[in-house]
Amino acid sequence: MRHPEGTMTVKDLRKALRSLPDDAPVLVPGYEDGYEYAAAPVIATMAFEEGSPGWSGQWQELDLPDYTTRSIARVVVLTATRGES
Repeated sequence: MRHPEGTMTVKDLRKALRSLPDDAPVLVPGYEDGYEYAAAPVIATMAFEEGSPGWSGQWQELDLPDYTTRSIARVVVLTATRGES
């Protein structure tokens, strides 16, 4: 699958992580501003929906009943630790 220019792949992430110490924190954007600690990464199989509305992410979980996809891929998902139950 070709990725849009400027998007990150696992290869890019591995390369970036090599320059950091093992105990460096992993952060994700906060809800409105700032940053939060990232939860453990989730490996998921998702469908890419090209042309999805701007308010909806381009990647959707496969258990959604009404997707019409061109691409399915295994992906890494990072989320914040706060707000989890």
